[in-house]
Amino acid sequence: MSATTVLNENHMVIQLGDTFNFHCQAEFRQAYENNLNNEIESIVVDFHRTRNIDSSSLGMLLVLKDFVEKTCNSITDSIQLKNCAEEVEIVFDIANFGKLFLINQPSHSS
Repeated sequence: MSATTVLNENHMVIQLGDTFNFHCQAEFRQAYENNLNNEIESIVVDFHRTRNIDSSSLGMLLVLKDFVEKTCNSITDSIQLKNCAEEVEIVFDIANFGKLFLINQPSHSS
């Protein structure tokens, strides 16, 4: 599976597989559309297994943000992109996603 949803009280976590690309679009959309309700206070997209993303991944995250704004506007600022590997983090940095999402990167130890 490329996207699974875990609900923990009022928090939604979308866990992604090792590759997050155009082929994951339907499954990713279902992961949040089928579970989002007014009781959800935050959404975390967990990238801990993800090593490969492409430009369509960025688009899918923007569609998620737009969907949340239309459905549950109160949590728009509570969408977090967590556990990003360095290669994913670089793509988000280039795309200026830090201005659109809360990005919680893991610490990279040397």
